[in-house]
Amino acid sequence: MPFWRRLFSLIKLLLAGLLLVYCLMLLVNNAQQQASVWFWPGRQETMSLVYLSLFCFFAGALVMLLTGATLWTYLSMRWKRARKLQESQDRRISETQRKASMLQTKPVRIVQPVPEPIHVQESPTTVDQARSDSVL
Repeated sequence: MPFWRRLFSLIKLLLAGLLLVYCLMLLVNNAQQQASVWFWPGRQETMSLVYLSLFCFFAGALVMLLTGATLWTYLSMRWKRARKLQESQDRRISETQRKASMLQTKPVRIVQPVPEPIHVQESPTTVDQARSDSVL
């Protein structure tokens, strides 16, 4: 194990120990203190600060779990809707492809290029020969 990893583990262990010592000191120092808590109009209770802290901690954990479950349910419904839409689109595309494959195609006609007309060169007449000779 590399040195930096051992050092990191040691630092984490030291911080966890300090946190445990702090929690024990908090419990010992606040065990005798009382807190007045409002529950409902006209109803106030007095309880130990430690019990109040534990109650708040567990209430927060319960709210976190309920919020997480609600978000997970919402996201799973959204994923299911998206998956259902994708499957519907895939079915529609495959149905269209199936129908297109059943269509009869026209036979392919091979179009041959039209041959260029053959130019027949006429024999020059004597007048044309005379003109070409005079130009030179």
